[in-house]
Amino acid sequence: MKIRGIDFVFLNVSDFRKSVRFYERVLGLKKTSEYKGMWAEFDAGNMTLAIGTYGKGPSAKRRKNTTSIALAVRDVGAAMKELRKKKVTVVWPLQEHGVCFMAMITDPDGNELMLHQRKDGTVG
Repeated sequence: MKIRGIDFVFLNVSDFRKSVRFYERVLGLKKTSEYKGMWAEFDAGNMTLAIGTYGKGPSAKRRKNTTSIALAVRDVGAAMKELRKKKVTVVWPLQEHGVCFMAMITDPDGNELMLHQRKDGTVG
């Protein structure tokens, strides 16, 4: 497995609409996409800043922080097979979304790391 770059940094927020207004109006970031009023992405220059409310489910109880980094890989499925062999903790198995594939693991301190593969092959 080779990390190609960082696709995005994700911040979990408590009030989605209030946070979208902050990032757009206060910081002046351009919103590039939004999904069902629970996930938004902003152009932050050399990478994407994503915000959302995904941390309210069962995994939220064991979450140490509210920030995740999405590491770009060529093939999330292959990367997950390799990491399972190395006994890495899996938080989310491979998932397919409209524009990407992703999975989530943790490092030894419980920090969440997304493995991310854009369907168009781009990074960053």
